[in-house]
Amino acid sequence: MKTPCLIRQAIKSLILMLLCIAPVQAQEVIQSFQSDIEIADDGTLTVTETITVVAESRQIKHGIYRDFPTRYTAPDGHEVQVGFKILSIEKNDRKAPYHTRSLSNGIRIYIGDKDIRLTPGKYRYRLRYRTNRQLGYFADHDELYWNVTGNGWQFPIKHASARVTLPQPVDDDAITMTGYTGPYGSKEQAVRAQRATPQTFTFATTRALAAKEGFTLVLDWPKGIVTGPSRLQKQWWAFTDWLPQIVPGAGILLVFLYYLVVWWRAGRDPQSGVIIPRYVAPKGFSPAALRYIRKMGYDAQCFSSALINLAIKGVIEISQTKDKDFVLKRTQKQDLELAPGEWAILTALFGHSQNKHELRLTQKEHKRLAEAMKNHRDALKRDFEKKYFLTNLRYFLPGIGLSIAVIIGGILSLPSDGARAAIVIALIALLILSVTLGSMIFSWLYQTVAQRSLIALLKLLTLSCGIVALFWFGGLNSLLPTFRPLLSGETLPLLIATFLLLGINGLFYYLLKAPTAAGRQLLDEIEGLKLYLNVAEEDDIRMTGQPRFTTDIYERLLPFAVALGVASSWSQRLEKAIAQGLIEKSYHPPGLHQPYDQRHSVSGLSDNFVSKLGRSVSAAAVAPGSSSGSGGGFSGGGGGGGGGGGW
Repeated sequence: MKTPCLIRQAIKSLILMLLCIAPVQAQEVIQSFQSDIEIADDGTLTVTETITVVAESRQIKHGIYRDFPTRYTAPDGHEVQVGFKILSIEKNDRKAPYHTRSLSNGIRIYIGDKDIRLTPGKYRYRLRYRTNRQLGYFADHDELYWNVTGNGWQFPIKHASARVTLPQPVDDDAITMTGYTGPYGSKEQAVRAQRATPQTFTFATTRALAAKEGFTLVLDWPKGIVTGPSRLQKQWWAFTDWLPQIVPGAGILLVFLYYLVVWWRAGRDPQSGVIIPRYVAPKGFSPAALRYIRKMGYDAQCFSSALINLAIKGVIEISQTKDKDFVLKRTQKQDLELAPGEWAILTALFGHSQNKHELRLTQKEHKRLAEAMKNHRDALKRDFEKKYFLTNLRYFLPGIGLSIAVIIGGILSLPSDGARAAIVIALIALLILSVTLGSMIFSWLYQTVAQRSLIALLKLLTLSCGIVALFWFGGLNSLLPTFRPLLSGETLPLLIATFLLLGINGLFYYLLKAPTAAGRQLLDEIEGLKLYLNVAEEDDIRMTGQPRFTTDIYERLLPFAVALGVASSWSQRLEKAIAQGLIEKSYHPPGLHQPYDQRHSVSGLSDNFVSKLGRSVSAAAVAPGSSSGSGGGFSGGGGGGGGGGGW
């Protein structure tokens, strides 16, 4: 009956024996953390940290790293950048290799060689550095509020101590010494503080510190012991602190003033004259030419209005198939009165042969269409730019360069490599987003439903693959520290400035264009023609005393209505004439052929046929795939701080 009890007892004994003979794994620990702080007369601190660690090749494989904060938030909310310069780094009393990496709020120093793995044992690291702007200057005293160890260490610290040396001796009753221990925010004072000499004071912890616990000291002394920075030095510090805000703000003002001056000198439009309705187009100007001069630039509608004009003249025929593709067909008719730009279109699309040719407006013909649009644009530019308007690009390009210089200066003015990296990545992302949104808008405006759906699906798959890749390679977590300065608002002024600079450049790109005196007179005539084309009421027509509305007038001015963006109103004029019996119901403009089931009305010609023709031209001309303190102190407070670990 005692057998089960004996078995249980034997099992317990076996487990106890195994535990006793199992090897005890040593713990990686900081045996001692000694900090010597020398305060110079100007308030500069020279700090020597001696850190003795026990390494077991677990976290401490190549050496240790030490984090040191260099940026703090001042009471008024702005960022304060303290100085930090490494003087020397040693391991076991010998010069040690090291490298640094920027953090979101400071610097990380890696001590050791990535190609050398440490054997288990005890190592003593000595880090000596200089820093400033760490002292507090108050009305009745000065103060060192210093986080000796930092609260970010991965290992326990068995013992921590610090020695502070002032530039001058101080009376006993004029000194206040305090220390705090524990995790961040702790008020625990497990610290022994005492005077060593008239100008040297020591602090030491009275218990071991666990991982993520730190040791902070506070030392107060009367005014006059430390001279402190000069007034000029304080002003310079204030200037450098506000530099990330000053550079973007001043840059925006500078760019705006530059553009304002050059606009005042070269971009102001001449005074317009009285606009009266015109019943005929200005002589010697094609529809595309009027649009080019009015817009002071080229667009797809210039090309579309030229095609419509060629069709009305019978030189080509434009047909829309049932699948909504457009087909251009060259006729045998020759018109020697064509504008040079229209001849350039015919030559590029159909060559010099007089035989009939047919061209479908699809992306398979993008090279031919792109060449035709380029030749057309070059012909318009050659004949009308500078004579009728000035783009003033010679003033705009320096503005672009100045804006880029402001952005680069803003990046360089940021207080850390991390912030600079964050803003560069953000600006690249902004550029990619702008291109993506632009391509999506382009796709939505100029592609068919099937094409839009396919493009949207491809972009969704691309975005999904990108997100999966970030998670798969663990990049998302590693990127978060890089973006922390961006998320904290450190780079917000520069981001806002970038958006404003984009807006300013876009605005003045438009405003700097200015008509010449001859161009201003022609623009008045163009506006008069548009005024006439845009009048759709018969009573208004009678009041103007115009000749009777006929199909000849409609056809002759239809390309100009397309060029000036009033084709719908002009076609409504025709519909009213048909409704009043002035024109036959069966009338249809020559050279323009819609599918039979889409001929709802003449106004539908402009709303469906003409507008979709422009979209098809834009889409087909693009190559496939290219549009896509003391008293109130606590552990972890004050200057210094950071932490560290093994690597």
